[in-house]
Amino acid sequence: MAQIINPFATLYDRLQLTPEQLETLCKDAQIETLAVFGSALCDDFTP
Repeated sequence: MAQIINPFATLYDRLQLTPEQLETLCKDAQIETLAVFGSALCDDFTP
């Protein structure tokens, strides 16, 4: 059976934010759509 990986969990880890912190950041900055490039998931990404 294939393992299902949650890409958002990896993203939160890379950004060093919780989902709640990211939500607050977007609300405070009035961000309606957040786009993250695939490079944010690479091993050499640093926030």
